[in-house]
Amino acid sequence: EAAATCNVTGAAIIGGVCNASTDCSPGLGCVLSSVGNGEGGGSQTLAVGLCRPYCCGDLEACPPDTFCAPLPLFDGAARLDDPSTAIPIPVCAPIVDCQLLGSSCGEAQTCSIVRANGDTSCVPIGDGGLCDPCPCDEGYVCSFSSGTCQKLCDTNTNDCPGEGAICQGGSLPNDVGLCVLGDSECH
Repeated sequence: EAAATCNVTGAAIIGGVCNASTDCSPGLGCVLSSVGNGEGGGSQTLAVGLCRPYCCGDLEACPPDTFCAPLPLFDGAARLDDPSTAIPIPVCAPIVDCQLLGSSCGEAQTCSIVRANGDTSCVPIGDGGLCDPCPCDEGYVCSFSSGTCQKLCDTNTNDCPGEGAICQGGSLPNDVGLCVLGDSECH
């Protein structure tokens, strides 16, 4: 489990290379990143640690063009063969532009809404289906209010599963909506 502790700090700034959080300036944590593949993913032969600002408490406190995401801590065993063993810490990660319901993200990633204003970014694919806890599978988005996954749909085709389900748009970018009513709604 991640826990806040008082420790010495380094001089590395936001986006600076680090081997541990103690290499980063105050308020920054050292997280696993990959050169050329976006934050927290890709080949381990290209893995590096980068200093990112913490975003504990307020998901919207990150600067524009970033979003609050749990990324693997780059300390000790986190640099070894399996990054899934690393402790996730909440930091402001750069937004990787993408289109909902598109294929603009890399392998094992999906496009999701990451800010309350509707900003989207590529994020790791989760296991969550309809009404499951986030993180969500491809084709679903995490509801900021409930912390559960909701089914995305194309408002032009009403491709929602289940009888009586409709694709309701208006609050999402382009022609993307959420499946509501019928079996497509969380109760």
